[in-house]
Amino acid sequence: MVEKPTMSTRPTPNTPTIPTTPNTPTTHLPPRTASNADRLSQVLAAGLERQLSLETCRPCKRQPAQRPRSAAAPTDLVVDYDKGTDWSRVTGDRYPNGPRFTTDCPDDEPDCDDNNKVPVDPILKEQFNDGRPIIILGCGHCFNIDSLARWATSKRSRRCIYNDYDMTDVELAELGLTPTFQPLQPLQPLQPLPPAVVKQQAIAVVSLNGLALLHVSNELKNDREVVLAAVSDNGYALLHASGAMRNDREVVLAAVNQRASVLEYASDEMKNDREVVLAAVNQDGEALRYASGEMKNDREVVLAALNQNGFALRHVSDAMRNDKEVVLAAVNRNGDALLYASGVMRNDREVVLAAVNQYGRALSHTSDEMKNDREVVLAAVNQNGEALRYASDEMRNDREVVLAAVKQNGWALSHTFGDMNNDKEVVLAAVNQDGDVLQFASYALRNDREVVLVAVNKFGLALMYASLELKNDREVVLAAQSALAGRWP
Repeated sequence: MVEKPTMSTRPTPNTPTIPTTPNTPTTHLPPRTASNADRLSQVLAAGLERQLSLETCRPCKRQPAQRPRSAAAPTDLVVDYDKGTDWSRVTGDRYPNGPRFTTDCPDDEPDCDDNNKVPVDPILKEQFNDGRPIIILGCGHCFNIDSLARWATSKRSRRCIYNDYDMTDVELAELGLTPTFQPLQPLQPLQPLPPAVVKQQAIAVVSLNGLALLHVSNELKNDREVVLAAVSDNGYALLHASGAMRNDREVVLAAVNQRASVLEYASDEMKNDREVVLAAVNQDGEALRYASGEMKNDREVVLAALNQNGFALRHVSDAMRNDKEVVLAAVNRNGDALLYASGVMRNDREVVLAAVNQYGRALSHTSDEMKNDREVVLAAVNQNGEALRYASDEMRNDREVVLAAVKQNGWALSHTFGDMNNDKEVVLAAVNQDGDVLQFASYALRNDREVVLVAVNKFGLALMYASLELKNDREVVLAAQSALAGRWP
């Protein structure tokens, strides 16, 4: 049984603490010095057993009673580990393969989960896998000397890695460190700069990146000069300004002039300010969405927004959507904005004509009456032949309307109604614009040599839509081949 040294006495190399017997083998002890076995016995008896008593059982969170710090290990802490050491002689039968340095629960703890293991620290894994010296600190933890010295030097700390034990001067000397080794002193807090200097620095920073206003103090977020510098660089900095600055006309004007959409972050009072809202919508009509209800009903503001972007009509009041002058301003800018006009305006011939002249497909937003109006439909298909799809059945069967549509876009042939796809003049006009639309012609015209020749000369692959008879026609096939060779040489 290993005798532990008392708390008050410090064992020396000449006072062994483990009694020897004639049956104790000695052939496996390190051969360097005669007292090496005694030293090793003392260290393990005083250090390893203490370590085991100080360990915290992490899985079950039980903390054994701490021993007084005065119960230090022997002064001669450094031992030379030899792989031939008979650990069973030194530590007893409990650790026949050498001491265990882990934080796992002991096997005799019934409340611990054996599967909840805490991995061994890498520095501890180096303790007994090489022949270098080890050191056991006064707290009982065992380390490789070189590893602990590197750690202490890098951290500038006397503290043990695993607890609050501070290494003594003797222990530091064993590590090759001078007893005057001291941890680094904590950095002293910087003296605060004068407010004027901080302000100038903040202005310099936000002038380069307005969004840096997010990181300045609340006091500076309420400073007009700082906020003006920020929003002049990036209007979105208004989001980070104080409430007072979001209500400041000069600041908000600078912000919306830089980025109109930041009107969203202005105060309600500024959203109702005509000068501010006009500045925003003159730059981007869509900014009208963030204006107050009163401004959305203001003719001057609404017209300014629509002249910049017709789709701003979606944000105006119902009264403005029914105002002919307002709607005309919108559709003249973007014909598709007719979608947001009132039902009355979508049935107004002047408004609808203005819309389809700007964007033919706006015919889809008109009333049924307008979709059956020849003048309106002709204007739409002349701008975009595909608008024929939105016309009434009567207009899609009107020869004049269909001819105008297929001349503008041959694919309008797919939207005809009745016998228009069997009208040779209509189909010829369509395939002359795009041969691929031969697929929409009647079978009779797909068997018409003239029509098919025009189609394959325009688009060689249109031959696939021709009748079987014309697919065997030498002239037709050669024309298709020639067209393909011209497109893909």
